[in-house]
Amino acid sequence: MPHHLSAKTICEHLRSPMYHITVESVLPSTNTALKEAALHGAPHGEVLIAECQTAGRGRLGRAFFSPSGSGIYMSILLRPSLPLSVAAGRVTTLAALAVSRAIAHVSGIETRIKWVNDLLIGGKKVCGILAEAVSIGEENAVILGIGINVKNTAFPAELSEIATSLEAHGNAPHRNVLIAAILDELSLLDPARPQDWMQEYKERSAVLESTVKVLPFGGEPYEAVAIDVTDNGALVIERDGEKLEIFSGEVSLRLADKESIQ
Repeated sequence: MPHHLSAKTICEHLRSPMYHITVESVLPSTNTALKEAALHGAPHGEVLIAECQTAGRGRLGRAFFSPSGSGIYMSILLRPSLPLSVAAGRVTTLAALAVSRAIAHVSGIETRIKWVNDLLIGGKKVCGILAEAVSIGEENAVILGIGINVKNTAFPAELSEIATSLEAHGNAPHRNVLIAAILDELSLLDPARPQDWMQEYKERSAVLESTVKVLPFGGEPYEAVAIDVTDNGALVIERDGEKLEIFSGEVSLRLADKESIQ
């Protein structure tokens, strides 16, 4: 099996017929490129993958470390029937579950989901997820970006204590096989029916029933207990006896006893 990324090899392992896959050697950002394609009519199920990103993006405009040949950097175009205000939150949580399932299936490695968009192994980040809504006239789309550290690499100093790779916790799975498994898991999970998969998402959570530090944009940080996740992907917290719902666009989050993993 080739070690390089190959659309042909991915398709050979893929069960779902809904995807059209393109692999590029280098892109600034798969999310940016696929968003442009969506604006020009690209269909539901379009998948764009890069061996390397020169300007990979995470949440809140942060850079996503994307060295050549060592990770999975891909974006999927989804055109859900749900309103964008609902779809983006559900797609992010759904994607986290799909990737967690796929990693376990392919490598045997169990991950935990840090609300809203990260997968952790041993408290360190191995995967980041970025869902971006796009409104195109009467049509809606969500660009779902997934970045996974597969092979060991020299992380920048600012990431070395908070990031890890799959290879650091076992044999690195073939990237083509893992991509196919992720896409198949996504095709099995319906964003319109969160009751079918939300309980499993909660069981894989790294934050529920834990004290978290909430960092409101423009506000003062505070601690609270994470107690639930709603069907629309909001985190329910309890602070001073009051229950609140917080949304990913309003706050950042970290585990109270950990350094920031955002």
